[in-house]
Amino acid sequence: MAPVEADLMFFANQPYVQEFLRVYREIHKGFEIDQNALRFYQIRRRLEDIWEFTEQLAFDIQTEKEKAETMSLLKKELKALKS
Repeated sequence: MAPVEADLMFFANQPYVQEFLRVYREIHKGFEIDQNALRFYQIRRRLEDIWEFTEQLAFDIQTEKEKAETMSLLKKELKALKS
């Protein structure tokens, strides 16, 4: 039910994305990615992940190793959001 870009956001940065799109366009003639929609879904997903990691740090009981991993993932998402 969602726009194609909502699903394609998971493939956008993969090394096989061009091959995937070539095959996709064979079935869906004339399809072009709406770059604004794709960017929206990518940013929305990053914000959801940031919320989840922040919530884990604030409320979950985690070992020091788990906290470090959560913090690392949170930092990665925050840095990616800047680009």
